[in-house]
Amino acid sequence: MKLFDRWSRKKGTPQKALATAPVVEQSKIESEIKPEKTVAEVMNEVKTKKYHPSNRLLVKPLVTEKITYLQSDGKYGFEVRTESNKQEVKKAIEAIYGVHVVKVHMINCLGKDVRYGRMSGKRKDRKKAIVTLKKGERIEVHKNV
Repeated sequence: MKLFDRWSRKKGTPQKALATAPVVEQSKIESEIKPEKTVAEVMNEVKTKKYHPSNRLLVKPLVTEKITYLQSDGKYGFEVRTESNKQEVKKAIEAIYGVHVVKVHMINCLGKDVRYGRMSGKRKDRKKAIVTLKKGERIEVHKNV
């Protein structure tokens, strides 16, 4: 240990010679280094990236008895954000799952009024979308369940 070596070492003994690292050619080092991008180039890249809000639009797929029964007819259920509309849901399903949507039914579910002792409150409102796909197309909702 270096800490204890300080006191046990005699003043007349030389220290160990440091091993020198092999010298690498300068041209190899320069070729490996990539030039850094300027702030303007980085900002242009950020602006050109396409943002698709479909991943935030769909909250989760619904897995219930009724929805599972409807899947034989090509209808799938999703919980969506309360601000969404039919056109947005259709575009989101087509973008994420790569299927053709024929029809979208929207269902507003109001949250119940609840009480916890004296405190009264309200559960959150939800919105469901029942999506009908083109005949012969499927979505794997239960893949990893």
